[in-house]
Amino acid sequence: MSFSPGQQAKYRPLVDRAWYIVCEHTGIPPNDKAARNNWYRQQLHEAAGVFTTKQCDKAKDFDAVMMHFAIIAGDEYWMDRLSNSEERRIFRRLRMFMKDLEWLEKEPVTWDYIRGIYKQAGMLPERMRDTPAETLRKVLQMLDTYIRKICREYGIRPRELPSRAKPTTKPIAINPEAKHLRIGHDLDIAHHAELPF
Repeated sequence: MSFSPGQQAKYRPLVDRAWYIVCEHTGIPPNDKAARNNWYRQQLHEAAGVFTTKQCDKAKDFDAVMMHFAIIAGDEYWMDRLSNSEERRIFRRLRMFMKDLEWLEKEPVTWDYIRGIYKQAGMLPERMRDTPAETLRKVLQMLDTYIRKICREYGIRPRELPSRAKPTTKPIAINPEAKHLRIGHDLDIAHHAELPF
């Protein structure tokens, strides 16, 4: 596997900047291809334990390799962005689950709503951004379990939910005795784009 074209477009310029910084500090000519190749392979091995990006996993290794070269290049943007990457992925997934829950419940689902569901699991901070990644992972797991339970009550499959599904050609048959879902309401989840987290 290798990095995607989009990842390569971010990765290659960062590697180039890191190389120029190394050249400035060591006096190696930037156009010394052999020196650059040796340096590059060594850095890649330090960062991900591989010698070529063809051996990299685009999901697992990209952040580690980018952080390694960002530190060498002194690139504050990438250092800051990568230090928060796990939390951003969890936030994105939580927002998707919140949209699913809103679709099921037919009412707005906010962080306060999530905090209310999980009072028994301990106090969650007032803002999602103030919640540690480890706690967010637990909330994500509990929310997934909760959504799956509601789906069983409705008689629908989780893959038919808005965030998880490829659009289905069949209409979704929902159990008419479902307690949570009020059939006939249009889903309006546009306000999620405005959520302050």
